[in-house]
Amino acid sequence: PNTSIRSNAAATSVTPDGGGYKITFEDGSTLGADAVAVAAPAYAAGQLTKEMDPQLSSRLLAIPYVSTATVSIAFKKKDIKHPLNGFGFVVPKVEGRRIMAATWTSVKFNYRAPDDSILMRCFVGGSKNAELVSLNDADMIAMVRQELKDIMGVDAEPVLARVFRWMNSMPQYTIGHEDRIAAIEEDAARHPGFFLAGSAYHGIGISDSVRWSEVVAKKALHNMFGG
Repeated sequence: PNTSIRSNAAATSVTPDGGGYKITFEDGSTLGADAVAVAAPAYAAGQLTKEMDPQLSSRLLAIPYVSTATVSIAFKKKDIKHPLNGFGFVVPKVEGRRIMAATWTSVKFNYRAPDDSILMRCFVGGSKNAELVSLNDADMIAMVRQELKDIMGVDAEPVLARVFRWMNSMPQYTIGHEDRIAAIEEDAARHPGFFLAGSAYHGIGISDSVRWSEVVAKKALHNMFGG
């Protein structure tokens, strides 16, 4: 078919093959392609390109990542005394707290909780408190409850609490990031029809990733069809 999706098919390498590329999968099967866009974390892209371009691979693997967790926690609205006159808060590092931020999710999106309840999402981990992501669910929820008590005065029993972990999910834009990305893109340009997309390069937000993916898609189409 002209278009297809292969699920449960982990790629292990991308290598030049004639005028295009060969993608090798974990089960030993291969797929030929005129162009390849790798929309994956930089460490995964680095593994895929080890054989094709060791220098590019090394630079991709050097981009650091950290893990984060979110705790979605809900309370009855009557138990929240703090004014919800915004969409949440960000915690400055100097405060030395154990959560990075909190979004008042059902204030931002009023359909996310019943009218008598408030849903919040608290962010844990990151580069300064990476070890907190490894807490078990009960301990992490207890920690978040204590933080919300200290910051917002919330001392009620939650009606819901759920933990979600995102391991090695957040690329770190450390000093020199722009120069590193320029070098990576220079390396990638040596391989016509090979492109990199994702949050490791030109912005970590969803909107940034969508914007850059559109740029990459246009480059890939131009590479294949001109115009």
